[in-house]
Amino acid sequence: LANIIIQQVNSYQDYNDGVNIHHFFNGSDASNIEFNDEFETNLSWIMAGSSPGDNSTAITMANLGEVSQVALGGESINGYWQNFITSIGTEAQQVEAKKDFQEALKNELRSEQQAVSGVSMEEEMTNMIQYQHIYQAAARMITTGKEMLDTLINMT
Repeated sequence: LANIIIQQVNSYQDYNDGVNIHHFFNGSDASNIEFNDEFETNLSWIMAGSSPGDNSTAITMANLGEVSQVALGGESINGYWQNFITSIGTEAQQVEAKKDFQEALKNELRSEQQAVSGVSMEEEMTNMIQYQHIYQAAARMITTGKEMLDTLINMT
């Protein structure tokens, strides 16, 4: 995309000083595109049109985004960019949906694991009360046995 913009703008704004051709943009793609500083000091090199008062070149450059580009499969720069942004948005939504699904699955599996191996407070409390009753019954048996022994020893 950057390459297309560089080539198109340079085709309208290259300046030939008779010795060298000065490009409006230097570089070949998005990684190295840069504005040619020579145009900043030589504003007369910027051509809005073919003659004073003519702004046809400026209008053509302003409409570059709407022109069908062969390198983009017949799509305009603006159309290509909109489709690109839309595809990124769609992919982001898909990734978000997958993340949400994975999070829900993780929570469900964690719940299942706790159901199988976790501690049930109600069950533990029931067991605790049962053990308490068993302990109390055993304590009563020991007390009864002790009292019986005391009685036997005191009888003699």
